[in-house]
Amino acid sequence: MRLHPLDPVLATMMRRRAAAGRAPRPLAEFDPGRVQHILAVSSTAIGDTLFATPAWRALRARYPAARIVGHIRNKVVPLFRDNSHLDAIIPYAGGYRRFLSTVAALRRERFDVALIFHGMGPQAIPMAVLSGAPFVIRIPNTSEYGYLLSNGGPAPENLPYAGEHAIQSRLRIARMADAKSDDIRMVLPVTSDDRRAAATLLARFQLGAHRPMLGLVPGAAAAFKQWPSERFVAAAKALLDDRPGWRAVILGSAAERRLAGEVACGIGPAAVSLAGQLDLRALRGLVAGLRLLMTNDTGPLHMAVALGTPTVSLFGATNSRGTGPLQDRERHMVIERPAPTWEIANIQRRGNTPMLRIGVDEVVARGRELLQWIERDG
Repeated sequence: MRLHPLDPVLATMMRRRAAAGRAPRPLAEFDPGRVQHILAVSSTAIGDTLFATPAWRALRARYPAARIVGHIRNKVVPLFRDNSHLDAIIPYAGGYRRFLSTVAALRRERFDVALIFHGMGPQAIPMAVLSGAPFVIRIPNTSEYGYLLSNGGPAPENLPYAGEHAIQSRLRIARMADAKSDDIRMVLPVTSDDRRAAATLLARFQLGAHRPMLGLVPGAAAAFKQWPSERFVAAAKALLDDRPGWRAVILGSAAERRLAGEVACGIGPAAVSLAGQLDLRALRGLVAGLRLLMTNDTGPLHMAVALGTPTVSLFGATNSRGTGPLQDRERHMVIERPAPTWEIANIQRRGNTPMLRIGVDEVVARGRELLQWIERDG
């Protein structure tokens, strides 16, 4: 990770703060009966934030009268504004942008506890500490600021568990604050406005809401997560040949317009690219209406799982045990070619060689199997 010039300044500030006795208090002193204001930090991507929603529900159940404030990446805030388990959201602008004003907003809330479910480093723990919360809880991992955590130390509950899904890790964090739950279902309500926004866009391409649609996500946040685009084309064409009248919609960001356009062109008249044309609310409405989503390990995958949309997901240099579908497993086909340890150890050096080991025939077979099950029993 590239260092920012302010990183050493922040590190020095935190060490001095701890040396002066102004670090968060140990978890052994935590009293659930005194909790009225809770900070829930999940300041990264769509999927990481969705993984925290079961923990938010657990907090709301344990502290029904408390004010729960989410600290969420500003780019994904629209997906979580209507989450009934949060009372407010303070956006995270990323890095050191708006750092001081964000800390000021956090301090005004006078939090009793801050729970970091997933946060951008290295600012996440310091921002929670600077919020003034007397207790800061997070599974330490390798954070340089682990010494500031209320739950620091070698206790088993504080350590990362190999093979544990991210949702289960977040529920474990909530459990440290006495919010106990085993409910793994993510929370992502879809509104009538979402569906209308999606329908309006589809109508521009002569796609009525009644027409069955196959969704494709050929892009990803990093190249090592991507299955080759020509294989998306071949798999989609095979599935569409089985079902005359279906259309394919290719999803992606504005930066992925070229990739999505190439996939749409390869499939032919039955496909249309919507990359860069959907805001997050419209994307939510569209994903909720798909018959099937074929995707790399991306945010739309996790949205689809939360919304109950069937998926075929492709994993290589990432691990489906940690971030793949966890709920409604019968509705989700995961195809995975695990990378050797050396290939996943350094994110900067990962390649998509594991993704190249996934064949078109296997993806088509799994897609057909899932669609047949849905049409029969789902």
